[in-house]
Amino acid sequence: MNNTASIPLTTCPNHGNPNLCCGPAKWSDIVVFYLGNYAAHAATTRLIPGQDMLSLSGATAILGALLFPTSGVGRGFDAIISKAICAKTALQMAARSGALLMVIHDPDYFKSERDGEQTKHGEQTKRGEQTKP
Repeated sequence: MNNTASIPLTTCPNHGNPNLCCGPAKWSDIVVFYLGNYAAHAATTRLIPGQDMLSLSGATAILGALLFPTSGVGRGFDAIISKAICAKTALQMAARSGALLMVIHDPDYFKSERDGEQTKHGEQTKRGEQTKP
């Protein structure tokens, strides 16, 4: 079954290419093109590791990409220069991309009822008792 249709050459200019048919653009075509372009630009905004798209900083980055298209140039250069994709291990990749986190154990954070609480001066007390300064 052949579904080709013949269009007179005067109504569909092809600019010298017989496989091309350029028609006049309607206003809706232009609006759809720009909205699609802006949506694709916002969807491909690079967020830094740990940054959520729904957080204030993530939303600001996406809104900045919509309103000021060159606002993400620095983030793009950082991604290229870091060469995180070329890392040999996952740890190196995380370090290059800035996704490492340092965890510091604070001995005062975990307190047990059995052992009592530790005060500023390192003295052990039972629950409910107060130490003399």
